[in-house]
Amino acid sequence: MKCKWSKDEINHIIEKWYPFALSFLTIIIYLFFFKTDIIDDKDNILSAVVGFASILIGFIGTLMALLFSLNNNPIAKFIFEDSHYKKFTKQFIVRALQSGFILIISSMALFFRNTIASFDFVSINIQPFNCTVTILYIIKIIWIFTLPYFGLSSYRIISIITKIAFNNVELDTKADDEDEDDGNVYVEAYERVKRENEMKRSAKNS
Repeated sequence: MKCKWSKDEINHIIEKWYPFALSFLTIIIYLFFFKTDIIDDKDNILSAVVGFASILIGFIGTLMALLFSLNNNPIAKFIFEDSHYKKFTKQFIVRALQSGFILIISSMALFFRNTIASFDFVSINIQPFNCTVTILYIIKIIWIFTLPYFGLSSYRIISIITKIAFNNVELDTKADDEDEDDGNVYVEAYERVKRENEMKRSAKNS
């Protein structure tokens, strides 16, 4: 039986879902196998996470500016003019920024863990996981989930923008080597990518 999904479609599915899948797996490992709490200096760890997340959010913002500046790149043009790819690229950027802010907020909340524990009015025992769910415990679960999710989401969008940027460099090199007009090279490459994408979609619908 022939698989209906192409290699590119499988790669797109993996690229879309692997941050969530690996973060969910992290939660499962923590709930079932990793019961030991962090015994090192928690405040220093939280400070490092907040600093790392802040720097990475700023770096993603810089990469977004780079992406919008690549006006001559045919791949960038294709992403912004094709509603399908524009939607997913926007979604990847938004997910990375959202998870980064959630990570920072949950980290800041954990700085006040003793205060939160003192007035915690929620206490639910869950026997399968052998744990008691409180507000502080929920914040901790959110932190454990968003930490790998933010890292993986950031890596995903950074890798995508890096590919676009290096594609732009390759096109510039090709134009210089062949002594052709830059505009013609970009247009031809853009049209080629557009035709290939339309053929793939037509084959999928047929």
